[in-house]
Amino acid sequence: MSIRLPFVNHQFATSGAVRLDAPTVACEKPASVACVYGLWVRPPSSPFVNNRSHTFLGQQGGGTGGNDGYVRFADQGMTTIEALVKDGGTTRFSASVALGAAACGKAFLVMVIVANGYSYLAVCEPGGAAMVGTHAGADLYARNLTGTKYLFNRIGSALDKGFYGEVENAFFLHGSFPGASTGAPDTTLIQNIASGAQDLDTLHTLLTGGSQRFRYTLANDADLADAWGVAGALTPQLINAPTGFRLRPGGPLRPVALRPAHTRTHVSQAQFPTPGSAAGATARIRTEGGIYAGITPAAIEARLVKDDGAELLGWTTVDAAPAGGAWAAGELTGVPLTVGFLRLEFRAVDGGGLQVGPAVSSHGLRGTGFSLITSGQSQHMHLWEVGASSISLPAGINLAVTRQKGVTVPAGTTEDCLLSSGDPVTVRLAWGMRQAAVELNTRFPGIPVQFATVGESGQDVTEWQPGGAYANRWGWLRDHVGMVQDHYLVLYGHSNPTPAYLDALNAMIPHAEASLGQSKRVIMCPTARYSLAGTNNAGPVYARNAMWDWVQANPARGHWGGSWAVVHTSESAVSADPHPGVTAEGQGRSGALIAWAVMMAARAAEDVPLAIKSAEAAGTSVTLRIGPVN
Repeated sequence: MSIRLPFVNHQFATSGAVRLDAPTVACEKPASVACVYGLWVRPPSSPFVNNRSHTFLGQQGGGTGGNDGYVRFADQGMTTIEALVKDGGTTRFSASVALGAAACGKAFLVMVIVANGYSYLAVCEPGGAAMVGTHAGADLYARNLTGTKYLFNRIGSALDKGFYGEVENAFFLHGSFPGASTGAPDTTLIQNIASGAQDLDTLHTLLTGGSQRFRYTLANDADLADAWGVAGALTPQLINAPTGFRLRPGGPLRPVALRPAHTRTHVSQAQFPTPGSAAGATARIRTEGGIYAGITPAAIEARLVKDDGAELLGWTTVDAAPAGGAWAAGELTGVPLTVGFLRLEFRAVDGGGLQVGPAVSSHGLRGTGFSLITSGQSQHMHLWEVGASSISLPAGINLAVTRQKGVTVPAGTTEDCLLSSGDPVTVRLAWGMRQAAVELNTRFPGIPVQFATVGESGQDVTEWQPGGAYANRWGWLRDHVGMVQDHYLVLYGHSNPTPAYLDALNAMIPHAEASLGQSKRVIMCPTARYSLAGTNNAGPVYARNAMWDWVQANPARGHWGGSWAVVHTSESAVSADPHPGVTAEGQGRSGALIAWAVMMAARAAEDVPLAIKSAEAAGTSVTLRIGPVN
């Protein structure tokens, strides 16, 4: 029920980002006319990538020019929303609202209210209290913003500080908001608008001299028309879908009758019945439950819609007997391997199968492709975070990235984004994991890929088992994603020098799967060989041997990821650095090995790792028998 402005917008500080432009005539405010401009907005779930403000409503260029203006998150941590309107080189309106805490992942109604004598910035989280910043004076009320001037004519910014996140229900009304002209805008009405209790279609009747100018519901990335039929449609700018410059659907920000539980994008691991062939490959997609209000459904149905708007899987019952204002989680099975992300929609139906009220989208995108949840110490995390990549992601890739970084608290510690070829090579992923994505995309172009990790550099493997410093990350990742899909658990070997490594695996894996659900397979990726780990090579040997032993003891669940002896580390005669080098032979080979281990586990590749199964002596000769490990 919302539109998601893309992650690629993060990089723009002085040039245009993806935005939605409204017809300028619809945004005019004549002199001595009161008005109300509103929008629901949700920023990302962790602080913005760059330490600067991010504009989600723009006037003209959306900067600080003589006739520019903005409404924006003022800081990287999203603790303040601020607004500015200039005209004729003079500031006519300026206000801010302190949110009290980081707004990571929270939805807000944001309104600019213009009245005779005062103007306001009003912010309200649905179900919360209204927060109001006041600008005394009639400067903005008196201005004639018509013809070549107008008020907030774009969602996003044309010139400066691109916003990425979700937006919904942009509306513009002429008329005086109750109490606004006396310095006390009706905060109860603001709260009712935010919560959905006040119908937007009748809001103008509560304003003195009220009239409708536009309402863009923004229910999905194709819904750009004015629901009131007064203004023309919004016009997307700088769209180039294969490079990530595109709009995507999001979940409802303004509460409506159907309210799915909050989830985030998660791809489901597909299985390939014919090794090396996409034909017949399918996945299971789990659907979240939710709550409903104001309706009495006989059943809740779900469907899947492709990137191009075509239906992939028609309406299917996921809860045949919702009750007590809630519906249960369900699943959609046999979903074909499909290029691009999928929109999961829900609807309520009556006893005759007729739809009751509007359908809504899930908050997170879905997909059928490759899904990894990884853990490891620095030998693995260097592939995520150390060393600028020399490779760009290819056009058309569909890559979702999630990283849980919490230590003592989960809030705001999980980064997630959709990476594309339009992103700089230094953002979110280093060379190794980018290489893994490239390998998967080369073999299966456009098939969605999900990388998630709970890893941390410099830590013993025991820290992820019960009682460890990072033991909570498994559950925090689950809570953040909301509905964990089928995936592979990929464990990259540590170098901690303990012979009890197998005991640690036997404690950690059940603990992880108790939070995330049982993985399709546990893929063991042994530590790359090096000789200068600490004082000796014991740590990597313990890790490799224990991982091998675990796979042999759990043949139905384990998958050996092959030999990593080909990986070049950064160690040399003058360096004891044990990590994969920032080279094609180091991080490049590491990423490729991860990708091929996953493809072999899924039967997406025909290759299988081999090992010596037996050795038989006969006189002066020895016969070695070679067979598959897994």
